[in-house]
Amino acid sequence: MPDMPVSLASGLRMASLVPGCTVLESPTWDEHVERWTLELLISIERNRVTHESKWIVLVDDAYPLGAIDVLPAVDGGMGGTRWHQKLNRTLRGRRWSNGRLCLVDWWQAAQRRSASNAEPFTDPDLRLGWHLERARSWVESAVDGTLILPGDPFELPDIPHSNAITVVHDESDATLVGWSLLERSMGRMRGFRGPSQQSTLFVSEFLTWEGALVRKAPWSPMQGDGTWAGVWWLWPSPAVLPPWQAPTTWRELKQAATMQGVSVGPVYDALRACPPRERRILLLGYPMPRVWRGANVEVHWCAIQMPQKLYFRGPIDYVDVSNRHRERLVARSGLSAALRSRAVAIIGCAALGSTIAELLVRQGINRFVLFDGEAFEAGNLARHILDLSHIDSNKAEAVARRLRSISPTVHVLPIGEALAMTHADVLSQCDVVVDCTGEDDVVALLSRIQLPSPRWFVSASVDYGAERTFVYIERGVALSHEIMQTKLTPHIGAKRFGGDIVEGTGCWRPTFPGSLAAIWIAASSSLHALEHAMAQQDRWPSLHVYSNTPQWQA
Repeated sequence: MPDMPVSLASGLRMASLVPGCTVLESPTWDEHVERWTLELLISIERNRVTHESKWIVLVDDAYPLGAIDVLPAVDGGMGGTRWHQKLNRTLRGRRWSNGRLCLVDWWQAAQRRSASNAEPFTDPDLRLGWHLERARSWVESAVDGTLILPGDPFELPDIPHSNAITVVHDESDATLVGWSLLERSMGRMRGFRGPSQQSTLFVSEFLTWEGALVRKAPWSPMQGDGTWAGVWWLWPSPAVLPPWQAPTTWRELKQAATMQGVSVGPVYDALRACPPRERRILLLGYPMPRVWRGANVEVHWCAIQMPQKLYFRGPIDYVDVSNRHRERLVARSGLSAALRSRAVAIIGCAALGSTIAELLVRQGINRFVLFDGEAFEAGNLARHILDLSHIDSNKAEAVARRLRSISPTVHVLPIGEALAMTHADVLSQCDVVVDCTGEDDVVALLSRIQLPSPRWFVSASVDYGAERTFVYIERGVALSHEIMQTKLTPHIGAKRFGGDIVEGTGCWRPTFPGSLAAIWIAASSSLHALEHAMAQQDRWPSLHVYSNTPQWQA
């Protein structure tokens, strides 16, 4: 057993001063979890009544660094599972249960509390007391019934699940409307396995029990190996036992259903009559608000892996669930909704064009047309988003596969040839046309293709060495070649060649120098210019010149 750290002894002295908290023992070392443990009594007085509960605090040996957990004691602890708490279940051979309090998230996430008073991670005198003070505040709120208040962020109950399988769906506020109009509460579903992860099961169709289509998920075409089937069961409100515990056994699930007036008998009978291959997964769902007591915004699903034989006894086998609706995937992107809703054509899928395509798909664009007639070569690896597996593949087709691997909702049309006049109909289906070839003949061709209505035209390129980025933007039925050349000419010097930077021996093949970092900066600058122009509705032709070289300051 290690000696108790001096830092922990210091923290313990200060923690004993926290009002309402009494440390009942000196820290002891637990060999099973390899952490220090101490027993704590929290006392809360309300209306001349003292509410007492015991807690076990687990502290890492690296204190003040490492984790600090506050858990209910088995003897004299607070039972049940509440908001901002992990599922509270006893552990064999432990004097604490596993209902860890989520003190940091609870303190900062609730809208009524300030996120100030940051945790003193490196202060041995204050950090332990910091946690005990919040544990006491949590218990006070539990006694007062104020752990969650109207307007606080809605919190799903903690559900232990296996990561062996992940079920993917795409619920949103838009799909909630359809569910609210549906008179059925149970039906079938079909799906497919993910193309790269066989343990990922995508829900593609929700059906009535008779087989009529309820709704179809808008996944992009993905080549999965095999299909699967399951059953969905929609409840009117969250499947919980009070205060806020997810059912962990079939008996508890029946209790939660009874509290909501949900009849389980007909559902259990239907599941028993269903062949095992048709009920591999049971999706148990309910409408969910964004804030507590707020209006519902989407359906939340819990996934249960069903056994071969159904007895509806014992523990429930939950598996992981992931909502990959498009709006969820791009919530952190920061890209404006005006640009996210557009269809984009990218002409030229070399280093700059492919990088722009990846930035756009990661930020929510889900409709692309890609043009490029060249094959991906080994020399392209230095600056391209593609890898060794794509060598000798057509660039447009390979980049399309790359985009589909990033977003399950993206739809990409790769055209494995150079832009031609015959592609006018395809371009007319796009809202934004981005030329990344850096070739004058492509710009000249875009000036001759007359589209039926105005579009945003962008021509993005870099100079020799990728030291600067040039982004020409205009809105019209065609790109104005002469105006672009007039604006661009003063910024372009005489062409330089690669000198002794050649690719291989034999024919003289000078390479274009320019770092990957400069290409990323150029792609980001191009998107910034486009988004700014669209936000300002700037219809006049404009040229934006950016430096790709960082300006260091001492």
